[in-house]
Amino acid sequence: MTNNPSNTQIAEQLRLAFDSGDPDLAISIFSNLHPGDQPAVFLILDAEYQTNLLDLLDTEIVADIFDRLEDDETLEAAADLPVEQLADILDEMQPDEAADLLGDLPDALAALALEEMEDINDVLPLLAYPDETAGGRMTTSHVAMRINTTCDEAIHYLRQISPDDEDQNYIFITDNEGHLSGLVSLRQLVI
Repeated sequence: MTNNPSNTQIAEQLRLAFDSGDPDLAISIFSNLHPGDQPAVFLILDAEYQTNLLDLLDTEIVADIFDRLEDDETLEAAADLPVEQLADILDEMQPDEAADLLGDLPDALAALALEEMEDINDVLPLLAYPDETAGGRMTTSHVAMRINTTCDEAIHYLRQISPDDEDQNYIFITDNEGHLSGLVSLRQLVI
């Protein structure tokens, strides 16, 4: 049985790495954490160390962390980011989470971030709905396939696109005109 360090111990290792002038070590420690553990360790750190991490981590990692944080935690972490960096992160986030963050930001900052974003088409429709409504909980992220797609083709396609939405449990089935005909769970597809 191995003794894995606790999140608090890992956060302390990150502090020591930053304080000793070795940000590369801090990034290495943090990047080697399981993605599910990264938000918990991030939240243990003081704001100064959080800012250091956000400045040095890849945009995709920061977006994944923001996707996993609670709305108020994401807002606090994003509040002091430069608009360009914030826009890059929003572009990488799940559309529903990005819309939640944009809805929580001050209007002027949200407008600037939207101007800087490269792809707002998935996020913009979601901004019309308050957070805790059905519309506010929906996402534009989905996988759709034609009704005549075989199971092998579907699995091959899913491997190619590698959907990054961890909540993607269904494939929408459309007819030749693109109208919804039904849905198939990933379990059904594989079995």
